[in-house]
Amino acid sequence: MAFTTASALRVLSLLLAGTVLSHPAWAQQPAPAAAAPDPAFEAAKSAFEALPEADRRAIQDALVWTGDYKGNVDGSFGRGTRDAIVAYARRGKLPTDGTLDQKAKAALVAAADKARNAQAFRKVVDTRSGIAIGLPTKAMSRKTDTKTGTTWSTTDGAAAIDTFQNAEADSDLPRLFEILRGDAPGRKVTYRVLRPDFLVVTGEEGERVFYTRAARGMANGVATVRGYTLSYARRLRPTYDVLSIAIANAFEPFPSAASTPSTSTSPATAGPAPSASGVQLAASAIAIGPGLFLTALSGDCVDPKIAARAATITRRDAETGLALVEARGAEIAAVAPTASTPNAGDSLVALFAAQLGGRDAEITVATGEYVAPVGTGAARLVAPLQGRIGGTAIFDRSGALVAIAAAPAAEPARYAGIVPQAAWKIIPASVALKLMNDVGAKPVVPPTGVPAPRPDRTTGDIAAQRGRSIQPLMCTR
Repeated sequence: MAFTTASALRVLSLLLAGTVLSHPAWAQQPAPAAAAPDPAFEAAKSAFEALPEADRRAIQDALVWTGDYKGNVDGSFGRGTRDAIVAYARRGKLPTDGTLDQKAKAALVAAADKARNAQAFRKVVDTRSGIAIGLPTKAMSRKTDTKTGTTWSTTDGAAAIDTFQNAEADSDLPRLFEILRGDAPGRKVTYRVLRPDFLVVTGEEGERVFYTRAARGMANGVATVRGYTLSYARRLRPTYDVLSIAIANAFEPFPSAASTPSTSTSPATAGPAPSASGVQLAASAIAIGPGLFLTALSGDCVDPKIAARAATITRRDAETGLALVEARGAEIAAVAPTASTPNAGDSLVALFAAQLGGRDAEITVATGEYVAPVGTGAARLVAPLQGRIGGTAIFDRSGALVAIAAAPAAEPARYAGIVPQAAWKIIPASVALKLMNDVGAKPVVPPTGVPAPRPDRTTGDIAAQRGRSIQPLMCTR
């Protein structure tokens, strides 16, 4: 089926019928190589981060329109932003050190404005679905009301955007994801991710490419799912592959009252959002004793805070980045690390703090597969982790804390704001036990008479119990 109005109605009918399509297992991706310190990258990052946030976002947005950037317009500097600047500079025979001088910035913005205006790209609020979305209004001049939203399309139907809104009681995100994620004859899913409050599924069907994004939230006091599907003929990829990124960055499923039709592409994003005060989510932390937390960091953390209390990094393992953090008075349920090691292929549960849609950090769950270390290499967790990866707490199916995710050496690449599934380096909990021993901290002991946990607990059970021990570690950066 092509993802147009007809397919949106079919998805809804499948949801109401409770149909779930079969789907293949996630393929294991190769482990990301550890990045060596790169002075040139750090210099470019410092230059970029010295700019006002509005300027940083404007540069990223402009790079989307020149076809060089495929990530989230959030003002943060990672490899994707650096590589996009270098690619743009190389075409223009400019210095390729990852920075742009004022003249180069002006030329970049002018080129982006020309490309944007050629499409008559506008951000509009769709009154039928309630979403705000970016539209190439010159090409998509045909507008049709549908049962759950609106369809904008080209006159020949070669490209279309279908918006939709459904009460969550009729179509919740997990059920919608199960339907959309599966391959079928003539249909191949190339990317898929499900988070507690949004999903993305992309792929190809017949001679068309599709990109579906949906989010859950409250609308008039009712839990609601809103989203859109962009679909276009393969022959239009040179144009619409770029437009798909601009549209994704402009998407707001639940726009504020201040949202009005405009050319602005300020997005509701899925990555860490910088704040004006400079206080940012740096990592996740798990309570392992009274006022004592375990995390993993890759850089400095100035004025750390946990549970709104001032914290102190008391011990740090130089090799892994694992750190003990003390936050006196933070009364959080504690979990004892265990020296046990998972078996290769074991299913594990990851709990971490993530900032989604620019909101405060929320505790999020993901499941993954344990990859045993080879030789002197590190153990890995293959999972779709988001936000700040460092400090993610990893549990086996009995709920035992078996590992902590290491902080990546570089900011993970994102596609339209989402970090794809990858094999993340993890630190055995035995390293945490050694750190605790070094400072004289004793692991918490379960109360007497409490039965041993089952070895086959569900993800929801583990998340409900262990999630109370996870806290965001905030730093001034």
